[in-house]
Amino acid sequence: MHLQPGAFTDVLQLERASMVPGTRPEVVAELSNQIDAAPVQRLVIEARYYDENGKYLGTGSYTDDGRNDRAGNPVPSYASLSLRIRPTQQLPRKATSASLRVVQFVTE
Repeated sequence: MHLQPGAFTDVLQLERASMVPGTRPEVVAELSNQIDAAPVQRLVIEARYYDENGKYLGTGSYTDDGRNDRAGNPVPSYASLSLRIRPTQQLPRKATSASLRVVQFVTE
């Protein structure tokens, strides 16, 4: 399991990543914000699942539209975030690996 290189991989770091294999796999990981101290307004992470031959099986995603306090003010950016990502539907075959990609990361 790895975080695909992209525009945000210098700011975000994937830690303690693992995947429960199967037709309903689950990616579990910690995502750390290494640099940016501004409140997060939107974070989208995509998990792409593959079988033992490396063939693509499906996708799941995690979306965070920012965190606000009761008054609606943004809460400062988190140091780390626990992720649990499952595919949107049952996969046709057993997934044995996955890759993660940060699709969108927006701060104030």
